[in-house]
Amino acid sequence: MKLQLALFVARSRIVRIAAVLLFAVSALAIGVNGLVRMMQVPSWALAATEVGTADYAMTLPISGKLPLDDDRDHMATSAVIEAARAAGGTHLRIGYVNGVVQLDGNGEVATMLQQQWASNPFPSGYVLQSGRLPSGHTEAVVSPSLAATSPVGSSISLFHGALTLRVVGVIENQASRFANVVAVDSGTLQSLSAGNAKALSRYQVAFAPTLYWTRGQPDAVAAAVAAALGDEVSADQLLAGLTSAAETRESSPPRLAELDLLVTLAPATAAVIATWMISRFLRRLRRTLTQVGVTGTTIGFSPDPPVGLACVGRACK
Repeated sequence: MKLQLALFVARSRIVRIAAVLLFAVSALAIGVNGLVRMMQVPSWALAATEVGTADYAMTLPISGKLPLDDDRDHMATSAVIEAARAAGGTHLRIGYVNGVVQLDGNGEVATMLQQQWASNPFPSGYVLQSGRLPSGHTEAVVSPSLAATSPVGSSISLFHGALTLRVVGVIENQASRFANVVAVDSGTLQSLSAGNAKALSRYQVAFAPTLYWTRGQPDAVAAAVAAALGDEVSADQLLAGLTSAAETRESSPPRLAELDLLVTLAPATAAVIATWMISRFLRRLRRTLTQVGVTGTTIGFSPDPPVGLACVGRACK
């Protein structure tokens, strides 16, 4: 019986398939892990693009639906800045971000940033590759992916023709180098209010204003801003939209860095050990069978139970 079972294992496809599957699982695990690591945003890049030179960034619940009302927006953001300053915040500024802006003509979707680009607020997050940063309401910088079709010196159109911008530079997002980015100077979105309401009303995109500041404690700033905005929002709601540069740099989402070695080496090690053990067993089995005079021509299968067990010569009846 033992010899019959051994011969069956030696000839079985299950053994060979198991070895192949082990190698396949190992290769798949290594490949998936590598792909995830490629897609993972480094913590320093996340902080550099979301907070920049500031210590904190906090999304404000102020309606940013186009067309923006310049006076209303100015009053609201001014009140927010004054409140944050009174709470100890310094280097205060307001920026606007939207990730689904569609370019007219080619239909490319891009993240649009409105910031004060006189001095780059994200020097490590958005790196200027060529040209210069935008100045005024008619200029923009674009990412390398968009520069392929809209190089420096060309123009891009947004919001159903309501905004035409001249490309003056190429800027790269260090957190996502393949992402489409259009960056404009402060006040560009507010300049669209006059004479473009009809075109903009068809463009259902909201630009969430974000408050950036340094030093002031988040709890104090959030409480002051909530008071300045009246009953529209609570301090807890504001803190839910807070990003801290220090905490972001310390994190590494998704948190797979600690598992890299295990995820990569464990399946590979198991596959190598299992294959080596199976190969060693089969070599020893073949050598033993050869010594007793058993060859492939003398191995058959019995039609009687137990089905599938190999027989030597005419031993199975």
